Amino acid sequence: MAGGAEKNIRGEDPMRLCPECRMPISILANRCRYCGSTVGKPRKEVETLTVEDLGGENHSNYTVSGNVKEALQSFMTEEKATSDAKAREREQSRGWFGKKKNTGTSSVSAGVSLPQLDTARHDLASSLGLDELSTSHTPIRPSATQEWMRKAMYGGAIIVGLAVLWFGGNLAHRKYADYKERNKPQVAVYPNRAAEMLAAGKSIVEVLEEALTAVKQNDTPEYRSIAENMRVKFLEDVDRRLNAIPYDRGALDSASTDVSRIGMKDTDERVIKLMEKVNQELSFYKFVLASVDHDKKTATFRLNNPNIPEREQTVSEGDYLQNRFLIKRIGPNFVRLDDPKVVSASGAPRSIMARVMVPLEAN
Repeated sequence: MAGGAEKNIRGEDPMRLCPECRMPISILANRCRYCGSTVGKPRKEVETLTVEDLGGENHSNYTVSGNVKEALQSFMTEEKATSDAKAREREQSRGWFGKKKNTGTSSVSAGVSLPQLDTARHDLASSLGLDELSTSHTPIRPSATQEWMRKAMYGGAIIVGLAVLWFGGNLAHRKYADYKERNKPQVAVYPNRAAEMLAAGKSIVEVLEEALTAVKQNDTPEYRSIAENMRVKFLEDVDRRLNAIPYDRGALDSASTDVSRIGMKDTDERVIKLMEKVNQELSFYKFVLASVDHDKKTATFRLNNPNIPEREQTVSEGDYLQNRFLIKRIGPNFVRLDDPKVVSASGAPRSIMARVMVPLEAN
């Protein structure tokens, strides 16, 4: 062994035993020089070194240098400053009016502490006089005055924010209303020429149609008032023609035509009722004298009234035709009738002359 150590000192290769012949060979050899066997590269086994192997002793005292102490103190001071800063940030992150936000951990509410030291590091910190830095500490809480001031600031901020929102909302609403008004499409106003046409002598039917068209194009209180005035005039005109004395077949026909024309455009209840009345009047006047029996003083009429079932009726003087017209006189080829439902201003009924197979005429 002494020789092997000496060789190692001189720089020679360390030796090992050949696994076949057990003779000493270089640790770097690939083949045994004694038996010629291929030995391959050596495998490094796990070595366990002891204190004695390293040339030390089992028990030793370690003395920390001044530089190490200063470094440890600086590190611990920085750690404490960082922990205090985080504690202040957590205090500032409290909810409105002192309600602490839920962070989901209980360690934050319990306080802030530095990492725990194991036994060896704790002994080292004790030897350096740094025990007070390794213990936990409670965050600094604001005083009652500071808490009140903080709440007052929050309240003031809320009031200011609400005021800004209110004034800003009103301003935005006015701006938007002004913008809509400026960009509002200009609607062409339909000129209502009803009064002008009436003054020019146009028929009441044309005047009312113009008034109804104006209301349809531009429905305003003014145009509705004009249409109502023209409607009243139209109703009066139709009723006058319907009850004209003496009897005028042309006036009755024109009244029927005009009221039907307006009824297609105006849904006013008065117009509808007048149209029904005109149609009934026309039905009563749809008859013709078919023959006269001068000896018997009788007359036979052909009827075309859809409201009654009879299509022919023979009457004498004093009878009523269709339960309406009074037979006043029967001549050789004519009959004179009175209509008691249509009377003049003096109360006289409208008189009608019916001739054989000739349209009715005024008497």
